[in-house]
Amino acid sequence: MNNIDKFKEKSFLTATEMKTDFLKLNNTVWGNISNNDDILQSPYITEILEFQKTLIEKVLSIHEKERETPESLTSIIDSGINTNELKGKLNGSYAYHDMYYFDEECDYYFIGDIHSDSYIISSILDKSQFFERIINKENFKLIFLGDYVDRGKNHLKTVQTLLLLKSLFPNHIYLLMGNHDIGHIENGEVTLYLRKVEEDMDYFYIYLNHLHQTKAEFTDELLELYLKVMNTLNVSAFIITKKATIKGVHGGIPRPDENDQFQYLTHYKQLTDESIDHKEFRIRDCILWSDPSIQENQPAIDKKRFKFYENQLQNYLTHFGLDAIVRGHQAIEDGCLELFDQKIYTIFSSGQIMEDDNNINIETAYDFVTPKILLYNHKKGLPMIQIPLN
Repeated sequence: MNNIDKFKEKSFLTATEMKTDFLKLNNTVWGNISNNDDILQSPYITEILEFQKTLIEKVLSIHEKERETPESLTSIIDSGINTNELKGKLNGSYAYHDMYYFDEECDYYFIGDIHSDSYIISSILDKSQFFERIINKENFKLIFLGDYVDRGKNHLKTVQTLLLLKSLFPNHIYLLMGNHDIGHIENGEVTLYLRKVEEDMDYFYIYLNHLHQTKAEFTDELLELYLKVMNTLNVSAFIITKKATIKGVHGGIPRPDENDQFQYLTHYKQLTDESIDHKEFRIRDCILWSDPSIQENQPAIDKKRFKFYENQLQNYLTHFGLDAIVRGHQAIEDGCLELFDQKIYTIFSSGQIMEDDNNINIETAYDFVTPKILLYNHKKGLPMIQIPLN
């Protein structure tokens, strides 16, 4: 039995004991490694990569199982596009058309961009009382909104920590896709989904390429596994409770038509398949990139990243029977921005952790951000509750 299975089989008496064992398991063989450069020189790189390979394979298996949605439920989802009409019909958590559908009456935490900041994950677990709630056998979910990699100081450990959480607590941890999380292999090398603006090694996939080319331990198989697990992340999540219907997504909404409407969307699957909009952009790309704007309403630019406005958002919410959207994608100095009468929340979860007037989070690329997470309390309903990570 490996260490992961031993952890899952152990009967923990306290949250402190569980947290201690989790951190011990996660930190095994890492030693004093604190950044991307240290890993390149580490004598334990073989052990690190072997552990990550094990975790990726476990998470891929979990993702596959999540997609085993009964036909009786897929037919219900396929029968319409108004999320409100799904209330009371699903009775569980499912993945379908690269989207999660949750209708469990429980608390939902939303976590914004992390960007290769493994240090912040400990604060997220503490502030959400994660281990306490696990010990108490509570039903709750942490929904990560994507952008796990790039820019920060610890690519591999951040990915490892999230994969370990998903492996150990698959019914409590859900990982959505961000625009930074996608990569592809072309001509034997990894290509990015986005345009480079930082130093090369600030990018996870360029970093992986370097490891692949310089370290014999980093095999072709392992490179393909990293790409596979990231590209099998779901694009969004619908949270369907008695008090509210909410969509979690990394970016925003699809492109509205010339009349600011969305009648061209007649099926959920158009949000995540190869469907294109009236400007010839894939719809799923747009919802990974678009941003809300408080400026005067203007036509959407002909790119996958565009601005949308209050009336367009409201039309989208009405079309899909939603009350609110929670998204990441933009670094918010205060950690959270609520717009349009709290119809859309932007949350950012990497940033400074202050101690004695000093930032002790040396892994973040966002030391100007006061990081937060959001809580949807299913008993109280909306609005969301902001939780600072300091």
